[in-house]
Amino acid sequence: MIGKKHKMDSKVIFAVCDKELINKKLEHEGIIIEINESFFGNTTLTEKEIINTIRDCDNANIFGKKVCDILIKNKLLSKNNLIYIGKVPHAQIYKL
Repeated sequence: MIGKKHKMDSKVIFAVCDKELINKKLEHEGIIIEINESFFGNTTLTEKEIINTIRDCDNANIFGKKVCDILIKNKLLSKNNLIYIGKVPHAQIYKL
């Protein structure tokens, strides 16, 4: 899995996805979403690194079955909060 932290003002945005999705284009209702290295990075992360970063970030943008399954297993995400872009699960987490 690949991830990258972005800092904007005092907020941390974490973009994380399954590695095989990098440089892929997904389509949903006529909208094309690019999963690219400029946003998701190219750093391979362990399950523990993903969990710790999700807990510490202000919001997260998540794509992929593997990463979603990890977050669901660790009760950081619910299956009910997933949407599918094509067949790829996607979620966003916002902390208030």
